[in-house]
This record gives sequence, structure tokens and C-alpha cells, in this order.
Amino acid sequence: MAGLGQDLRYALRMLAKNPGFATVAVLTLALGIGANTAIFSFLDAVMLRSLPVKQPAQLYMLGEEGESGITDRYGSTTLYSYPFYHQLQQKNVVFSDVSAIFSMLNGVHGTIDGRNETEEMKVQLVSGTYFPMLGVQAAIGRALTEADDDSEGDHPVAVVSYAWWKRALAADPSVLKRTIKMGKTTFNIIGVAPPEFFGTKVGEAPDMWVPMSMMKSVPPGWNGYKDDFFQSMYIMDA
Repeated sequence: MAGLGQDLRYALRMLAKNPGFATVAVLTLALGIGANTAIFSFLDAVMLRSLPVKQPAQLYMLGEEGESGITDRYGSTTLYSYPFYHQLQQKNVVFSDVSAIFSMLNGVHGTIDGRNETEEMKVQLVSGTYFPMLGVQAAIGRALTEADDDSEGDHPVAVVSYAWWKRALAADPSVLKRTIKMGKTTFNIIGVAPPEFFGTKVGEAPDMWVPMSMMKSVPPGWNGYKDDFFQSMYIMDA
């Protein structure tokens, strides 16, 4: 310890005699440590940390990843229609399950029951097989099922994220009695997702998930539930 103290005193004297060198050395170390921390954080989020779902290594995205939006391009291998998803699900003999995800988040201004002001909400449209395929169980209530997605416009229900439940509803224990109005439709909250579940895309965390059958009721009111040429879905297999 005595030797260490002498070394430290000597180092401080030398740095005091060369303040320019000391400043450059400190800045270099700070930049190097900061850059390494940022790179590791990115790799941890994208590559090292698995999606918070059952058996994430067995999930596959059909076609090429990256494109989003809506297209009527013939023979698209990037985006797919919801009727195509249904046909694939019915004829599937390869995967244990198939689900569909709308390729864009719906940015909606809706109202929560008991409030007059509108609030911004990020809504993800998904097939009824989405949560069962991922093996994600609700922390409160229940998740969406195929029964919520078997007929158009008949299932105004939503599963909200844990973060949104805490932020927008102050972790209300009576959350399953709460409703959200989007456009002209009032949606009943049937469940709260587990706290670790942020969805299936890193960096994109929906506030709530709504069955694809309610697509037309969620602003801006896409009308593609039965349209073979409304190609706007990602298809995920497990």
C-alpha cells in the first residue's frame, strides 16, 4: 500500500506538470469507455438478449425482413395478406404454429374511460394465434386467442402492455373493468402482458395488442381483413 501511495503521488505530480497531456489522456479514456459501452448495449439488445418468449430460437419470419407498409404487388415475398395467412395456417404441415402481425404500428389518439382528453396510443394488430404461438401468458387477465379473431368486427378487446398499464392507468388493479375508445369503437381490456414482454421487434414497444379482426375499427380504419391484395402482414412461424 505504501508503494501504491507513492506511485499515485508521482502520477499526480506528473499530470500536474503536463495539464495538456492529462486532458487528452482523460478525454481519450472517456471516449473509449463510452464507445465500448454503447456498442455493448446495442449488441446486448439486438444479439445477446433473446426475445422474452418461449423458445425464441425456433421463431422464423416468412420471406425477407425490413419492408413495412401495404402493397398489392403480385407475388410479394415480403408482405402478405391476411387471407394468405389463413390459408397457410390451414394447410401448414411444417411448423407447429403460424401467426400474423401487421407490419406497422397504428398511432391512435383514443380516450380511456372516465377521461375526456385523447391520449396517444401505439396499437399493434395481431392474429389470434400470436400470444399462444409465442407462449406468452398474461400477467393479469388473459391474452388474445383464435376465438378473438374468427369474425370481422365482433371482438372489441385489447391486451395492454405492462408499461402502459402502469403509466396510463397507474397500475389500476381493476384494469379488466376498464375500456378504451378508439374511433367509434369501445374496446374492453381483457389482459395485461407480462412486464418483460415488449413485443417481437427490438426497439418497438406497442402499448396494446388488438385482434386483426378489429382492423377496420382501429384508426385509420384499414379494410384488409378479407382482401387478398391488401398485403401488409409479417408472418411468423414456430
